Amino acid sequence: MLHRRTFSIQRQLLLLVLALGLPFLAFLLITTSRQASHDRAQAGQQMLGTARVTAARLDDHIGDILQVLNVLSTTVGTTPQDTALNDTLLLGLAGRLPGEISNIAVWTPDGRNIGTLQPDVRGAVVGERQRRSFEEGLARNGLVVTAPVTSMANGAPMAVFSVRIERGGQVAGLVTIASELTGLQSLLAPGGYGPPGSVITVTGSDGIVVARSLKPEEWIGRSLTVPGAPSVPGPDGAAARGGLQPGEGVWDGPSADGVRRIAGYATAKRLPWQVYVGVPEDAAMEPVRTRLHESLMAGAAMLAIGLLLSALVARRISLPLRRLAQDAGALGRGDLAHRSTAAGPREVNALSTRLNEMAEAIQQRNARLQASEQELSDLYENAPCGYLTLDAEGRFVRINATALRWVDCARDEVIGHSLPEFLTAEGRELFAAKLPELLAHGETRDLEFELVGKQDGARRVLASAVAVRDGEGRVLSIRAVLYDITELAKMRGDLQRLGEEEQAILDTDLIGFVKFAGGRVTWANAGAARMFDYPLDAFIGLPSRVLHASDEAFATTEAQAARAVAAGATYRHQLQLVRRQGEARWFDLIAIGLPTSPGATMVMLQDITLTREAEQTRVHALLLEAQNRELAESSRLKSQFLANMSHELRTPLNGILGMAYLMGTDPAVSASPKLKGHLGQIDRSGKQLLSLIEAMLNMANIESGKLDLAPERLSLRAVCAQVVTLLQADAERRQVDVQVEVAPEVDEVTADATRLTQVVAAYVSNAIKFCEPGGHVRVTATAQGHGMFRIEVADDGIGIAEADFPRLFVAFQQLSEGSRKAYQGVGLGLALVKRLVEAQGGSVGVRSVQGQGSVFHLVLPTRG
Repeated sequence: MLHRRTFSIQRQLLLLVLALGLPFLAFLLITTSRQASHDRAQAGQQMLGTARVTAARLDDHIGDILQVLNVLSTTVGTTPQDTALNDTLLLGLAGRLPGEISNIAVWTPDGRNIGTLQPDVRGAVVGERQRRSFEEGLARNGLVVTAPVTSMANGAPMAVFSVRIERGGQVAGLVTIASELTGLQSLLAPGGYGPPGSVITVTGSDGIVVARSLKPEEWIGRSLTVPGAPSVPGPDGAAARGGLQPGEGVWDGPSADGVRRIAGYATAKRLPWQVYVGVPEDAAMEPVRTRLHESLMAGAAMLAIGLLLSALVARRISLPLRRLAQDAGALGRGDLAHRSTAAGPREVNALSTRLNEMAEAIQQRNARLQASEQELSDLYENAPCGYLTLDAEGRFVRINATALRWVDCARDEVIGHSLPEFLTAEGRELFAAKLPELLAHGETRDLEFELVGKQDGARRVLASAVAVRDGEGRVLSIRAVLYDITELAKMRGDLQRLGEEEQAILDTDLIGFVKFAGGRVTWANAGAARMFDYPLDAFIGLPSRVLHASDEAFATTEAQAARAVAAGATYRHQLQLVRRQGEARWFDLIAIGLPTSPGATMVMLQDITLTREAEQTRVHALLLEAQNRELAESSRLKSQFLANMSHELRTPLNGILGMAYLMGTDPAVSASPKLKGHLGQIDRSGKQLLSLIEAMLNMANIESGKLDLAPERLSLRAVCAQVVTLLQADAERRQVDVQVEVAPEVDEVTADATRLTQVVAAYVSNAIKFCEPGGHVRVTATAQGHGMFRIEVADDGIGIAEADFPRLFVAFQQLSEGSRKAYQGVGLGLALVKRLVEAQGGSVGVRSVQGQGSVFHLVLPTRG
């Protein structure tokens, strides 16, 4: 620090000298700079004047060409027939033109030559390369000039000037003059206006060099690109505000050939050609540099003298200070017992005294720091948490005694080793994942892993770490603090398991838990949400009214529950609640108040819909069982009654039929047609009644399970023929034709002949009964497949409505009923057919269209 103090004195003396010398140098620089600016501006004005003169000469030269073109545009012919006349006119004019004009030509608007000085051009057509400039000449009113091109005759640079020909206000053609640019070179006065390196350049509007005083053969025809050089400033530009004419100005900078120049530029009036006149900046500013060099040399000499004087003064002051610096160096190296003996001016003596006092104070403070450091070391080593310092690769640099006890290792067994060596596999994966993040972001917190000791096993710790970086951002070390959370982790695991068990209980679909407050659901388990078919997040916040089927049910339940909760009781009720899609379900509801949440109610819900339905089903089944028992008993009594009644009725009925038969054999009765008719009526009625009694007896036997069947081999053809014979009289009386058709493969079957004849007769009898006079009945027997045969009885009678099909085979049911029904009977025929066929393992059926007839069928096994 004393060394820096000595240097500060020297610097102050230097600043004093500089404060005196620099204003003088600044004055010299300002004066020279102003002179340089004046000389630069004067050089620019000189270049501008030369540019103006050259531009005027250029205008005169172009004016001669323009005058010739204007004269020719009014005198030449404009049609191909004028070619010879135009050639004569141009040849007469050629002798009076300057030597640099190589050709004059006349062209039609479509680009065909109709006059020229060069025979090889006569009659030619403008080529693609010249088409653009040709069309520009036709389009513009006035003089048009092309960019420089190379003459095919002698290789010299040349340009083509053109003026369009107008006749009657219409464009009639174009007259052109091809002029070598060597004539422009004489206008530039090369080397005659300034020092070496000065140059005059003429460019076209497109920046193509037309003429140049230096090395024209290299530059004519090239594009002139000068960084910072203006093109043609407008009247509102800086040049115009400086009192210059539009299209002219002054600039300085590097030229296209790399030489820095101060230049002036002006624009020709007849064509947008610019004239650049430039002088090398080095040559123009040489006098200014000379004056600046002389001024700087004088100022430097004065400054050197001042610095020398300041060094002498500084030496006289700095000698005592150097001794103080040595004393301070000894103190800085830790020799706090060293004392300063430096002597000199009063200020130096005071500084020496203060230095000795400071050394004494530092000694006392160091003693206190050592005691404090020992205390901090004890706290660090024996802290209830572990402290680690790692390098950037994760190796131990420092570790406190607490952490050493956790890993059960000596310090030298840990220092230099990698932290993952003391971690479980899970911890190593976590360390590998978090170390790059720590190095990138500078810190990481709340990492849990297990430290592995040599004997004590794994210990769960919670760690936070920060990265220590140098001034350039490089990681120097990693400092971490670890807390032993083994017991905490164990308790947390127990709590987590307990929570999972509680959550599993809460999330069950068997019981729903819902907390209501303020008329809304404020909490619910997943089971409750699923009971009502809601997502859990949509169920939370749902108004409690939405769950009830009606306002009345909601109001009643709310009032009852509120009274019970207010009284400190538990409210329980079975009611219907509504799911999201409107489905009503029965629930067992238990509600209690929550002392910790005034105004809130906890409700436990259990869906008992299936239980109620099962109970209702069980009750209904018991009722049905009782009804079935009653019906079975009633059916048994009915069957017994019918059997008894049939037996009791058959005895007197057989007597009546027998007596009627005997009376019919009496000759007196045979002689009386009237008595014979009465006896016939008695016989038919008795037989009909006997048939009805037989049907009732068969029905009773079937229902009681006493029907006897006697399967045998029989001929279906014979059975059907027997039926037709039995019913032939009825068919003839009703004028109905009955036909039978039996397939050969089902002629022989196994069945009960009596029962089969009975059911076929019932079908045929019904068919005859429901046919109109002249009707037809057709009996067919075919194979059904799968060992079955099928008998169909078809008629063309009145038919049956499809709505009446279910009533056909029901006992005691007829399609026409009442005292005035069209067809007599008690409705046992088809019902008995169905029972008899089903008793033999078959089935019956019908198809019919009302008004078009019916087809009844039965299907029975072929083998009985």
